[in-house]
Amino acid sequence: MRQLTIGEIALAKTLYGYSIHYHLVWVHRESYLPFNLQPVDIAMSPNGEMWFREETYSPDFSLEDDLVKKHRFMHEMMHVWQTQKGMFVRTRGLFSGIADYTYSLDKVDLLHYGLEQQASIVSDYWGDAANLLI
Repeated sequence: MRQLTIGEIALAKTLYGYSIHYHLVWVHRESYLPFNLQPVDIAMSPNGEMWFREETYSPDFSLEDDLVKKHRFMHEMMHVWQTQKGMFVRTRGLFSGIADYTYSLDKVDLLHYGLEQQASIVSDYWGDAANLLI
């Protein structure tokens, strides 16, 4: 378990600015779920901390050449933001197996989307702004 690196904080600030208390964020290199039940390709951030399996973990996501890993990091940072803003990510995450990550931009307010859709919209926006093809 570690805190965010200086590079990861700088990366996250490109999207979230100062709206996250970065010093409170911990990054784990293990399954959040017991018995390694967390799928390998799924990161989880149910409590303001980020949980990556060994296969998707990075010691510093800001230095990653793997754009999928960077995108996943920015997606999970949205769940950190949601938790820090008082949204019940853990409770709502219980249903994430049936949560819809897809979206169409037809709603007026970001908060009118589900938690996973919000995270997808924001991380996709970051990817588009950074000219990343993921």
